[in-house]
Amino acid sequence: MVRDMRSATDPLVLDGLDRVTPAQIACATWKSDPSPEPVHPDEEALVCSAVRKRQSAFRAGRHAAHSALAALERDCDSILSGERREPLWPLGCVGSISHTTQVSVAVAARRDAIRAIGVDIEAAQGLSEEEWNLVFTPSELAWLQQCTSQAEQRAMCLFSAKETLFKLQYPQTKSFVDFREASVELVEEDQIFHARLPAFVHEALDHPDPFTGRYCRVGELVLSAAWVVEDRL
Repeated sequence: MVRDMRSATDPLVLDGLDRVTPAQIACATWKSDPSPEPVHPDEEALVCSAVRKRQSAFRAGRHAAHSALAALERDCDSILSGERREPLWPLGCVGSISHTTQVSVAVAARRDAIRAIGVDIEAAQGLSEEEWNLVFTPSELAWLQQCTSQAEQRAMCLFSAKETLFKLQYPQTKSFVDFREASVELVEEDQIFHARLPAFVHEALDHPDPFTGRYCRVGELVLSAAWVVEDRL
């Protein structure tokens, strides 16, 4: 399939992705509106009964994912889904996809360079303070309550980091992690975050240290990414 990226790519979001990922990770974006062209028939079958909004986001995500894989020279005919709708990447590759109503993003890398990766994109304002107790740990809540400005945007940066971490770990663990089981600290001056997840996640990824990622604001959106470098012999 020939993909015309010129009109579909969001250059501002792509620039943001480049800021939150290292050079060995390929990044791509695809606009969800207007509705993207259909993807491979096997991929279309995954959303044949979905509402149009879901179909548009799915297509945009798959177009972005194929574009990222193409940048690695590892593209494939179709990216299918696992039991929990997670993307099934080609052998030897890892990747992650995220959607908003306007744009989808995807990242991909060679498995011999990157062991695991997650990416997330969110609206900069999306959580009410009533929802904070469902998402954040006591230490995160205390930090947010001390913020004198932009607390809602900071909350979304924390939320996005957690979503990124969940996507990073799921292909390895096949387990869901509760929001409050992830403890995240933002280092705002550097736009990075450090995080601890349940012990079994660190063990599954052979990564005893805290996970580290990057985040940034792009207009009214928040982007975040995290990865584990493959350093095992």
